[in-house]
Amino acid sequence: MPRRHRSRGPRDPRDPREQKRFYLLPGQGGRAYHRKQLLILRWSLFVGLLVSGLLALAMYLLYRSPK
Repeated sequence: MPRRHRSRGPRDPRDPREQKRFYLLPGQGGRAYHRKQLLILRWSLFVGLLVSGLLALAMYLLYRSPK
């Protein structure tokens, strides 16, 4: 008897597995990519606030009126 296998033809759109299927285009990434982007965003905010605070402190110390 010949073996039956799934054909490579068009898929049935009513299939629940097919409704959950999605494809990523290059550069869209997945869950790990989004986690990495969130980590980069958090670190960049932290570093930005730190540098801003250091510059504010330096300006305060340089330009305060002498007593």
